[in-house]
Amino acid sequence: MRGRIIALVGPSGIGKDYVKKEIKIFSPCLKELTVITTRPKRKSDGINRDAGVSLMDFESKKESGKIIGDHQPFGKSGPWYGFYKEQIENLLEEGEIILTEIHIDNVELFREKYKETLSLIGFISEKSYLECNLKERSSESEKEIALRINKGLKEIEEIKKMKEKGFIDEVVEVGWENRESLKEIVVEIVRKKVEHSFELKNEIKLN
Repeated sequence: MRGRIIALVGPSGIGKDYVKKEIKIFSPCLKELTVITTRPKRKSDGINRDAGVSLMDFESKKESGKIIGDHQPFGKSGPWYGFYKEQIENLLEEGEIILTEIHIDNVELFREKYKETLSLIGFISEKSYLECNLKERSSESEKEIALRINKGLKEIEEIKKMKEKGFIDEVVEVGWENRESLKEIVVEIVRKKVEHSFELKNEIKLN
């Protein structure tokens, strides 16, 4: 049985990481991908973040075809991010169910590459909600927050267009009215997307 990829896409601050953590509580057998990045290592980086990779090493891996989805989400002067192609292929061949986040720039690439094995869930919100979440994190300056909001709003519009084109399967609009129930909403979407796979693996129950 070939595995599946459940990918979350949405702007920074909309709650993807929170949702991913909650899904993992309900779904402990889901596998996360290792993100490779030239961004300096942080204390918060876990085993699924290969950070601090030199630009030379990253470019070498990219040129040899070892990295997929290479991109610079923060512009040409920002760090590079990507995934290990071999890890994805191995997990799919082993029949595993992958849970990850991908950038809006990689939606079409992943849809073309992984076709029926991919389920994409997009997240959108109003400007006020996104702004409140970013300010609550208290990890960026006012200028950085303003830049992230502007970038996020553009991503949201792109997500809507991609849903219309069929690149994204489901879109969840996050707001104050469903903030507390967001994890249940997304867990239910995930359950429906991979229910058959879960039954075959017989490793998980979603309530």
